[in-house]
Amino acid sequence: MKKNLSALLLILLFATGFSQDYKAGIAISACECFKKLKAENTDPEILETKLGFCIINAAEPYAKQLKKEYNLDILRDESSETGKLVATWILKECPDLFLEMVDHEEK
Repeated sequence: MKKNLSALLLILLFATGFSQDYKAGIAISACECFKKLKAENTDPEILETKLGFCIINAAEPYAKQLKKEYNLDILRDESSETGKLVATWILKECPDLFLEMVDHEEK
C-alpha cells in the first residue's frame, strides 16, 4: 500500500512540475525566436507580427495543456488571449524582451 501511495505522490508531483515547466518553455522558446528575428529585421511592425508567430510556434506543442488549463484553442482561436497569456510568461522569463515589445508599441 505504501508503495502505491508513494508512486501516486511522485506522479502528482511530476505532473505539477511539468505544468509549470511547459509555461517557462513556451516563454523561453518565444524569446529565443523573437531575438533571432530581431537580429534579422528592425521594423517594429514586422517584428510585432513575427512575435505572434513565435508565440504560436512555441505554444503549439502544448496545445492540449493550454486547452485543458486555460480553455484556449491556439490552433482555432483568433483572439489575442494566447498572446496575452504568453506575454505574462515572457515577462517572467525574459523581462528585457518584454520591455522592448512594450517600447515598440508605444512608438
